[in-house]
Amino acid sequence: MQVYGSISPHVMNIMAVAIMEEQFHKHMLDSLPSFEWCKHIFSHSVSVELQNSELVPSNISYHFSERCIGYSLDNADLVFVPACKNRYWYVVIANMRERRFEVICPFKDLNIVKEDAFVIVSNFRKVFKFSYPASRRVDVYRMGFAFASVSNSTSQYVFFTSPQLSRKIL
Repeated sequence: MQVYGSISPHVMNIMAVAIMEEQFHKHMLDSLPSFEWCKHIFSHSVSVELQNSELVPSNISYHFSERCIGYSLDNADLVFVPACKNRYWYVVIANMRERRFEVICPFKDLNIVKEDAFVIVSNFRKVFKFSYPASRRVDVYRMGFAFASVSNSTSQYVFFTSPQLSRKIL
């Protein structure tokens, strides 16, 4: 599999719909097994908004709402934010079960996406808290942080503790 390359945002959106379709029907019928992780994948347009350091949470909170996506994002186990930087895709995952944000990118040098990922996580936290102020399932501000490179030459994980990250990206 080639790690580097460009993919149209429309292809990414179609892939997300295909992945979530079966899960959505199971969820609506209340037949999603507990061992199966509930996933949500945001569209490219929402990802672009989350990359904006000037984001106002109320401007995109509709995309986080049950009315928009068909279920409460507060119940999701994994929330994927596919992001693009310099024509290369990487993904920021809010892993609610493991209580951490995970960034998976194709670069050996993780610093290439680090600042951009911090903006996405900071904005995700703000919009999630705005959309679900009474959430008792998870406190997105206490979630940890992990980076992973899936380049051909390495597969390392670099973990950061929540207190260090909270100061940096609140």
